[in-house]
Amino acid sequence: MDRISELPDHLIHHILSFIPTIDVVRMSILSRRWRQVWYSVPDLHFCDYDHIDRFHFHSQPKKAFYKFVDNCLKYRERSARYIADSFITKLRIEYYGDKPALDNWSTLTIWRNIKELDIFTEPQDFFVVYYCLPEAVLNARSLTVLKLDYLTFDGSCSISLPSLISLSLMYVKLNDEALQNLLLGCPALEKFVLTKGYGLLDPKISSLTLKFLEIIEDDHKPFKTLEFETINLQSLIYNGDRENIINLSACKAIRSLSLSDIMLRELENLICGFSLLESLTLYHCFDVKHIRICGQDLKTIRLLTVISSVVYQ
Repeated sequence: MDRISELPDHLIHHILSFIPTIDVVRMSILSRRWRQVWYSVPDLHFCDYDHIDRFHFHSQPKKAFYKFVDNCLKYRERSARYIADSFITKLRIEYYGDKPALDNWSTLTIWRNIKELDIFTEPQDFFVVYYCLPEAVLNARSLTVLKLDYLTFDGSCSISLPSLISLSLMYVKLNDEALQNLLLGCPALEKFVLTKGYGLLDPKISSLTLKFLEIIEDDHKPFKTLEFETINLQSLIYNGDRENIINLSACKAIRSLSLSDIMLRELENLICGFSLLESLTLYHCFDVKHIRICGQDLKTIRLLTVISSVVYQ
């Protein structure tokens, strides 16, 4: 007996969330019941690296896979017209090597209900082509989590992500102005991770809602200066360049601070200015010979650097 088909939809959706989307689609041909289930699965995950072998019989397997993804998204969009719960709330797409044009999705209405979006487009050669995210995605009011790899922001598109709480950018190409516009378009942002962004010179991280911030600079193209205007920031992880000039004077609410590979001549004054600091980590911080660490709430100290003497108060 087919006992799985007798389960409630929410349990079947949970089971199918552990199965590649391409297999979920194939299971839809089993019966009318399974076809209905496919149209209402909220989590979709496409990865050409894992699934390219399924299209090996095509003359151009990658293009066949990209077409499959486009068709899946379009079918789900159509199904929303007659199936009430046919919404995609979580979407992860991974492309390795050649990438299809993301503009194919610019007119899709599925962005109205997506809450979590993860797009990974890693190139396999030195000729990196950065694709712009469709403007429809940059104005998806339902998005709460956004993670992007190897994409670009040119600053020309309007950005309105009022529900976005978590933003992660890795190997993304953007300039200082585009970053500022992006943050302005995220008025509820609480977590921001920026890993090796290309094109930034003197970025300014400005946000009244940001609580967690992690920045890892590109070793080959570090920032000249870095300014923080985040008065409610509670946790900062920063891996920079020893020649950088960083300004943390506005970050009075920090409770956890981790600094790596930077030069801090006034580290003592910096730390003493954080009255709420509870955790401090220093890794390869240069030009620090003597340091006095004080703080009534300080509970954890990790020093992975060369310091002649340390005084705790």
